[in-house]
Amino acid sequence: MRVTIRTKLLAGFAAMLLLIVAVGLTGWQSSVTYSARFDDLFKKNAQAVIELVDAQDALSQLRYGFAEFMVVRNLDDRPKFLENDRTLHAAVNERMRAFEAHATTPEEREVLREWNDVWTKYGSARPKFFELYAASLFEEAATWRSTMTTPLGATAARILARLVLLQRSTGERRQLVEVNSAKTWGVGSAIIALAIGIGLGVAFTISRSVTRPLQTTVEVLEAVAGRDFTRRLGLESADEMGRMAAALNQAVDSVSAALGEVSESAQQSAEASQGLAAAARELASGAQEQAASLEETAASLEEDESCQDPRRRGAQRRRHRAPPRRRLLEKAGRV
Repeated sequence: MRVTIRTKLLAGFAAMLLLIVAVGLTGWQSSVTYSARFDDLFKKNAQAVIELVDAQDALSQLRYGFAEFMVVRNLDDRPKFLENDRTLHAAVNERMRAFEAHATTPEEREVLREWNDVWTKYGSARPKFFELYAASLFEEAATWRSTMTTPLGATAARILARLVLLQRSTGERRQLVEVNSAKTWGVGSAIIALAIGIGLGVAFTISRSVTRPLQTTVEVLEAVAGRDFTRRLGLESADEMGRMAAALNQAVDSVSAALGEVSESAQQSAEASQGLAAAARELASGAQEQAASLEETAASLEEDESCQDPRRRGAQRRRHRAPPRRRLLEKAGRV
């Protein structure tokens, strides 16, 4: 199977374009992967914010539980209140453990360590207030509340607020990264499409600029092979194609001139051969006429000598025994 130069060039450019497409597809796959990860992170971030908000709500109920405990008139209701307090405390612990699974940044981990320290102290300080107040030690309970539970509760609330703001900030940054990723992919896709279009245009242009002169060259060479020396390449350029066309035209001119000289020499040789042949025919005709004349002369001499003496006849007979060519020469000399 014959593969033309144009096919090879197009195959090479096609390979380059396929490489560009492969790179683009790889980038697209990476973008899709990152987008999926960002979606997952965004969902986790939203879930983390929900966990923190629920923990804030439970912490607020715990903080205001002191006032509710103090206004309870029926002492039988206090155990129910303490049971609800333990439920809220467990809810905060559960929500914060759930949030800890979504905390991935160093800043979040640092704030979580602060929270765990404050929350442990706050949880340990609350039962003592209830014990003091239940024992009617109201001043000691108020002092414990103002020096321990209230500051620790406020600190815990501020830490939760910091975590919520941090999650919102992280979510905004992740969303911004996703938007930028989408824009980058859009720009990258446009660049890839533009590169493919330009590559195809350049491929066909270069292929045409190379293969058309080569095709014309092949046609001229085929014409020269068919003994047609009138075809020439009409390429006028300063590159290799133009130099090749000039060299080929010069070669065809040289071959045509050489063949013209050979043809002229052959014609002159033929004319000279014809002249020599004519001269040879004239010489042969003259020789035949001379030979006929010599034979006639010899016959006349034989008739004249028939009447001479016997001695001369013997000589004559010896001459007749000589070869015919010799006798002819003797007769010619005698004449």
